[in-house]
Amino acid sequence: MTVFVIESPFQVMNAIEAVHHFKFEDNVIIVLLSGLFSKESYERIIDKKQWKEVRYVPFRYKLTNSDFGLHPPKNVYERMQELYLTLDRSVKKKVINNMCQSLGRVDNLVLGSYRRYYDIHMRHIANNVDHDRLFLIDVGTDTLEIGRQRIEEHNAGPGALGDEPAKSLKSMLRDKLVEWDGTGVDSLTFFTSYDFEVSGPDRVIKNDYRYFKSLADRAAVSDGVWFIAQPLVEQEYLTHEVYVRYLAKVKQYFSGRPVFYIPHPRESGRYIELARDEFGFETKRFDVPIEYAVTVGGSRPQCIASFFSSALENFAVIFGNRIDIKAFYLHGADLLKNHESVDEVYSHYVSKGMDIEVVS
Repeated sequence: MTVFVIESPFQVMNAIEAVHHFKFEDNVIIVLLSGLFSKESYERIIDKKQWKEVRYVPFRYKLTNSDFGLHPPKNVYERMQELYLTLDRSVKKKVINNMCQSLGRVDNLVLGSYRRYYDIHMRHIANNVDHDRLFLIDVGTDTLEIGRQRIEEHNAGPGALGDEPAKSLKSMLRDKLVEWDGTGVDSLTFFTSYDFEVSGPDRVIKNDYRYFKSLADRAAVSDGVWFIAQPLVEQEYLTHEVYVRYLAKVKQYFSGRPVFYIPHPRESGRYIELARDEFGFETKRFDVPIEYAVTVGGSRPQCIASFFSSALENFAVIFGNRIDIKAFYLHGADLLKNHESVDEVYSHYVSKGMDIEVVS
């Protein structure tokens, strides 16, 4: 049996590709409903007839802007928030533990993320499901970050992947009831469209989207440019003023051509309206991942553009030079964070000879 645990509709698309690539059988897909995507958005992609079982597990986080591990509570109100978050995590851990126990032993466990800090519950799942092989499907450009983290873990040596040992009864109880087990596994296989180095027993198996390529051959070409937005202000990559300046650059570059603005699920309505009202971009929405919409929906644009969205590489893999792909370069001086990782994405486009033009 193969079990997929995923958290976004795009990961469903990669799960489908993995089933075809590896010829997995007796496939179970488990969707963690975090609140970012509706259950309906998954149901539009998941064909129940193609899966042995489809499960939806409520996993919605609240008060996500509060990090009391990093910033201890300063008053009674924040202490109450901390208590709520502690109880909430304890409930979530029990739900996940019950899910893991219900699966028994599986041949293949396929996760939708494996980040060391932000998706640590996925690591907990890997440590609590008895499996023969562990796979990771793409998590957008975060896959590159996970690859770096795995190298750091292997270089750190044995004993460096887990948490500090408990030193009191209180900490022992917290570890048992609240904290996730984020210990790194010995080996992990990346099923990815990216090319990057791994260390130790980790492996990379190329996801060439062969199945979705076969569907994409039928897609008709539509007029215009599709610009895939990213929540760069909301995620504190850029200031408002700088983001507006880059949108103006996009408008100027495609002057005279119709540009359709594809909002990101986590993007503020303010910037969707700004793109429409100030720059004249027409909004185009999809209720499935854009890669899925194009390959299965039967229509693709002449040109697709973004900043460093993972969709650019996916389109390059699926369509090659049959579609014009532009990546607008974000200069390091304009970025508020993650300068090296963002630049690495652009360098990746160039060094791998991909059909993506970096516009500086």
